[in-house]
Amino acid sequence: MRIALVTTARFSRLALELLRNIKTPTALHVFSMDPEVEAVAREVKAVFNKFNSIEELYTYKELESCDIGVIALDRDSDSIAVTRILGKMGVPSVFIVLNTRGNRELARGEGAEYVISLDEYVVGNILPIILMDSWVSMRIIEAFNLGVAVYRVWKRGVLGVKLGDFLDKLKGKSAMLMVYDKAGRIVMNGDHVLEQGDALILIAKYSELLEYISSIEKIFSKYEEYVARRYSEQFPTMPRTMG
Repeated sequence: MRIALVTTARFSRLALELLRNIKTPTALHVFSMDPEVEAVAREVKAVFNKFNSIEELYTYKELESCDIGVIALDRDSDSIAVTRILGKMGVPSVFIVLNTRGNRELARGEGAEYVISLDEYVVGNILPIILMDSWVSMRIIEAFNLGVAVYRVWKRGVLGVKLGDFLDKLKGKSAMLMVYDKAGRIVMNGDHVLEQGDALILIAKYSELLEYISSIEKIFSKYEEYVARRYSEQFPTMPRTMG
């Protein structure tokens, strides 16, 4: 497998660390305008090519034999232009990292098969940490329409809800639900009772996440109604006396 990485100094180390984890024997060609990227490329035994303009990429015939293109540049407009060039040179699969999700459709229009938006990933990684009792959803694999939703349990951690209550509701559905507990362990046992600090992790088609979230919310609501009813029975409101 041959991979072409077109990147800048800003993204080079991150991109190469990701590619380093590919276990399939891979020939890696790195293209960059930044000369300092060469040292990083050398670490992973990649062939380094410095270019001075986007159009110059047309002159590198080795691109025609690459199976995958990975593009991560400082400006989305440049990344999209490179996507177009790689497509014209016959690279079958192009993976592009964008700074802004608003440019997603432009990238796909130029033939990008896999799109990651940095702002989506920043939101997806930060919001689950700072938000409690709120769902945060994001795409994780564009080509497969795959998404993940995370819910950090706080106030609802006193309701006594079991993971199995949700699993029963999702049985037969194309979805996976698990708990990342406050001790940092993945839990898939239906007997696990949700506690404050646990996180529900739902994986499904991105377009179907809202449907499954709605099913989970209905179960939470039933528990909340049950707890509220028990509370009112234990502590009935005393009638006011006249006078």
